Amino acid sequence: MKVRTTMAAFEIAVTLSAFLLADSPSGKIVSVDSSQIKITMSSGKDNSYSLADKCKVMLNNKESSVDKLTAGDTATLTMESRSSGQVVTLIDAKSAETKGPDKKRTAPPVPLTIDGF
Repeated sequence: MKVRTTMAAFEIAVTLSAFLLADSPSGKIVSVDSSQIKITMSSGKDNSYSLADKCKVMLNNKESSVDKLTAGDTATLTMESRSSGQVVTLIDAKSAETKGPDKKRTAPPVPLTIDGF
């Protein structure tokens, strides 16, 4: 009985540590479509990841969709192991143009030029 209890505790510990140590890559989005996202990591290396069929997207702390993400946005990915391999189940992104949760996404300012100067 003691061996069975020890084995069960070991299995729970391994499962829990795998969950807590889950891969959460982050970086700047290079490209994204309905099946894949490519990001540049802080090391400068580009990595591509497959998206789950029902991948959840958060953009600036609000539910969104993959088609709203653009190159230059920063993203943290939540990964999950499936029979087909690792897939992204959550993309938590911040717009490149947004500086805080209350700011609206805007186009970059147009430079002002004055004739004669």
